[in-house]
Amino acid sequence: MSGHIARVAELRDRETSLPAKREAQMPHFDGAAYARVTPGRYQAAATRVIGPQLVLKYKRWSVGIEFSLISEDASSPWCK
Repeated sequence: MSGHIARVAELRDRETSLPAKREAQMPHFDGAAYARVTPGRYQAAATRVIGPQLVLKYKRWSVGIEFSLISEDASSPWCK
């Protein structure tokens, strides 16, 4: 039984001596600045798809979708 306790203590010490894991940096958008609108519900249409592309820095895939707001007076199939 004392061998088991010594093994548990050894594993615990090994875990505490490991370097702490680094927190991943959050990705942020470095593209063009877009106009801000007041919060609310809007209709929008996708105008551009960017990607998919592998972002090596974060080891993940990224897909960007640009949208344009549709004005209420526009004669568009999305406004109906």
